[in-house]
Amino acid sequence: MTPAGVTQSIKKQERQIGAPLFERSARTVRLTPLARQLRDDLRPNHTGLPREAGRFPAPGWCSLTPAPDTRQRRRASGSAEHRARHGAGV
Repeated sequence: MTPAGVTQSIKKQERQIGAPLFERSARTVRLTPLARQLRDDLRPNHTGLPREAGRFPAPGWCSLTPAPDTRQRRRASGSAEHRARHGAGV
């Protein structure tokens, strides 16, 4: 991620939260009290992620890709049924 991308991401999060996350001066950048509180609140979840990830099987055990379009399968099976009932010429 580029420095500009980081800046845009931070500004977007600040807009969503409705408050600044950093105190900026000419020489330093510090977390605001709100940002420190968010960090402290989120840290247990963040540090627990690698441990929790080890509880699941290796990647690939489950696919998050969508299943084939069931409408296409229904149309295909429906047209086969239609041909069987009414003949191939219909």
